[in-house]
Amino acid sequence: MSFEQEIDDVFAEVKTKPVLALVPPAVVLPPMFEKHLPHLEAALEGTFHKIADVVDAVMAGRAQFWPGKESALVTEIDTISGTKVIRVWLAGGNMDEIVSMAPGIEAWARLQGCVSVLVEGRKGWEKVMKAFGYEPWIVTLRKGL
Repeated sequence: MSFEQEIDDVFAEVKTKPVLALVPPAVVLPPMFEKHLPHLEAALEGTFHKIADVVDAVMAGRAQFWPGKESALVTEIDTISGTKVIRVWLAGGNMDEIVSMAPGIEAWARLQGCVSVLVEGRKGWEKVMKAFGYEPWIVTLRKGL
C-alpha cells in the first residue's frame, strides 16, 4: 500500500485531507563536528549563520574545519580583486590552543596561494592576535532593523 493510500484510509471519514508540510530534517552532524559543537555554537553567537551553514560549507569543500583538542576553527579561502586570502570565519574553545593553531593554518594557506589572513570575529580578537603580527584592517558596523 502506498503512502497516499494509507493517508486516504486514515482520513476516509474526514471531509478534507491534511496538508502535508515538508519539515526540514534536523541537522545531523558528522562525527568530526560533534565534539566541537559547543565551540562552534559559541563562535556563531551574534552572527547570522547557523551550525547547518558551517556543516554545509565544510562538507561541500567551501570551508575548512580545523579541530583541536579543546577548540575548533573554520576558515574559507576567498579571492578579493584577484588576490587570494584565507579568512578565519569561526574560532571557539581554548584560546591558547586556537592561537597555537595559527602558524599551521598560515603555512597551509601559503601553500594554497593565499597572501593574507583575515580574522573575523569579536573585538577581543584584535588584542589577542596583535602579539602575532595581526593588525586592524577594516571595521564592520552593524545596526539591527
